[in-house]
Amino acid sequence: MRLVINEPGVFLGVKQGMIEVRRVSRRPRGPPSEGENGEKEEGKGGQEGRESLQAEREGAAEREGAAEKGEEGAGNRDGSEGENCGQGEGDDSGRGEGKAVNGAGEEKGTVAKGEGSGKAAVIAQVALPKLDLVAVLTRSASISVDAIKLLSEYHVPILFYSGYGYPEAALIGPEEGSVALRKAQYEARGNQLGLALAKSFVYGKVLNQRALLYSMARNRERGDPALAKRLFEVSEVLRDFAEAAVAVRAGTCDEGRGPLMEIEANAASAYWEGVGLAISKAIEFPGRRKRYDGASDPVNVSLNYLYTVLASECAMQLQLNGLDPYAGFLHEDSPRRPGLAVDLVEEFREPVVDRAVIRLIYEGKLENALEGDRLTREARKTVYRAYAERMESQVTFLSRRAPIADHLTLQARRIGEHVMGREVYTPFTEGIRGRRGEVA
Repeated sequence: MRLVINEPGVFLGVKQGMIEVRRVSRRPRGPPSEGENGEKEEGKGGQEGRESLQAEREGAAEREGAAEKGEEGAGNRDGSEGENCGQGEGDDSGRGEGKAVNGAGEEKGTVAKGEGSGKAAVIAQVALPKLDLVAVLTRSASISVDAIKLLSEYHVPILFYSGYGYPEAALIGPEEGSVALRKAQYEARGNQLGLALAKSFVYGKVLNQRALLYSMARNRERGDPALAKRLFEVSEVLRDFAEAAVAVRAGTCDEGRGPLMEIEANAASAYWEGVGLAISKAIEFPGRRKRYDGASDPVNVSLNYLYTVLASECAMQLQLNGLDPYAGFLHEDSPRRPGLAVDLVEEFREPVVDRAVIRLIYEGKLENALEGDRLTREARKTVYRAYAERMESQVTFLSRRAPIADHLTLQARRIGEHVMGREVYTPFTEGIRGRRGEVA
């Protein structure tokens, strides 16, 4: 479960070992008035604002004292399995009822939700074993030191995002790094272990793209047979591209990068052509445009925003699992881009971001979503909410049913196992159910 803070005036603290989210009202400072002795006196609003702030400080002190006495939530973080949320025929978006708690009080998961009004109305209380991530999308939220410490103790990261989806800051607990793992990661870039990973990332991405177009074709067989036929044809082309990626022969990542990136680019071109045909009746789509291509339509701006958010989560998971997020296998090294994080993103673009945005298109929620070249504040809330729900959707991969967010964490761990020579890496795909699909 993730906690999303997207409204101003929200405070995160700790109460009885749980993360408590409250909306704090702070009235503006009133104009000064003349007192009986002719002195300037502060307005009532300013006085009440100071009282509210003082109440927050006292509350934080009480919570910190309670934390020091050992009032902490019981239980262990888990990846418990649940019911089917997000899979089913007839839905291109893979829509599901994932668990996510909205900082504005919109409950998307199982939380102890409080009611109240006044200076500090309780929005929600979340038990730490259920929490995986805190995402802050606003500049006007605050968090207590004891909340930061408790989240760090449970290894729950806090990510602060810009209006473009870039991570402006991240609070992550102490790392448990492994020198042997990092050395193995760097060495794998020059041998077959690293090349196998690079091929896997392309293979997984293209197969997931094929899965979406195939689903779109099936859903249109009766209503639009001509379009369905075309989408089936493109899906078969994508399968050929996936097989071509597996067939690439080289000695190292550097030698195989050129052919693999060419296959990936050609597959992406075919995929977005198919997606454009499928959504053409719902929204105007000029074709895929990245941010540096001058994207100015709501579909591409939403995709770019969420791809950036996804990359930050991938980087975080790789780092938490002891890997260097900048030392990739498919993408070239760059000080401005975490190569391995972008590698891992490839497997999750279609299952998470593409399906979330397509769902919003069909629901008509991307209309009037832009201000200039970026999403409005309300649109960012809507887009991120769809992303969070998709990340919490339950899917089956390698015979394990879990939220996609948990599969992402496991994939980061499996990369480490692969470079250490203890496991053959299997790319995350929606097309492989209950069996291993290793890339030789």
